Amino acid sequence: MPLSNKENIAGLESGKIGAKQTLDLSENEYMPNVSVSCVILSFDEGCIKVLLCKLREDSSWTIPNSLVKKAENLNDSARRIVKEKAGVADGYIKQFHFFDNGNNEGSNTEHYIRLAYYSLIKYEDAELKPFDFEELEWFDINDTPHMYPEYEETFRTAIATIRTLIGFIPIGFELLSQKFTMPELRSIYESILNRELDRRNFQRKMLSIGFICPLNETRKVGAHKSPNLYSFIEDRYR
Repeated sequence: MPLSNKENIAGLESGKIGAKQTLDLSENEYMPNVSVSCVILSFDEGCIKVLLCKLREDSSWTIPNSLVKKAENLNDSARRIVKEKAGVADGYIKQFHFFDNGNNEGSNTEHYIRLAYYSLIKYEDAELKPFDFEELEWFDINDTPHMYPEYEETFRTAIATIRTLIGFIPIGFELLSQKFTMPELRSIYESILNRELDRRNFQRKMLSIGFICPLNETRKVGAHKSPNLYSFIEDRYR
């Protein structure tokens, strides 16, 4: 039985179906050799998580991926992926890399290019929307399952890029709720950097930058713990 258009697209995501075959039922809608991958990140339970997908019968995972529609630009493609997979229409997106499989002399493989984005969304805003033939799941970025090599490379490149630019990316602003604790903010940086940060030094530095302000509120998280709450100064991010 022929695959549906959505199943063909999912096959491309898994790396099991080539771009040309993927277009059998949608050659007038999609660009045949150009795709966008989107590393979708969120924060929950003290760590940053990445959204991965796979076909139900498959054992390896991928980054959400789609061919580019002829009627959309690349940013639109990335936003469409985030909306289709995570149910978020206005998440932060940033292009960070360009992958080109090349077309070495003497090779019979297709020349295929892929633009890579990362997206930062709030966990409570996400509503996963898998097709009935696929699985979507959040994983700790420091404890991911087996991925196809090209998507493993995409994921690792995204994290390395964010790690390098972490002082210039509104990562806490995009991942945390309006009110948050300092340990939550610190956990975001520790998750990306994959190391522990000194609690006092981190708090002092964050407050000195002038992008967050303390609130006269606390959050009860245990019998003897009520950490102070903070909020971002939104005008500083506009």
